[in-house]
Amino acid sequence: MGETTKGSTVLMRFLPSVTTDVDIKDLDWCSYIVTLLKNTKAGWSGLEHFNGPLTFLAVIILFLST
Repeated sequence: MGETTKGSTVLMRFLPSVTTDVDIKDLDWCSYIVTLLKNTKAGWSGLEHFNGPLTFLAVIILFLST
């Protein structure tokens, strides 16, 4: 769901936000993905593979394959 590292592992920083009293469907996932996308792009030099949010990358792959 979230961001990856340059070593292609998933960072799980959002997990502490998901507690038993939080309804996951009520979280603002769109803003979360957009924020991750902006942060990842800001730190990307363009010389290596883009390691953006996995959700964004999956949607782009699906979009490009149609």
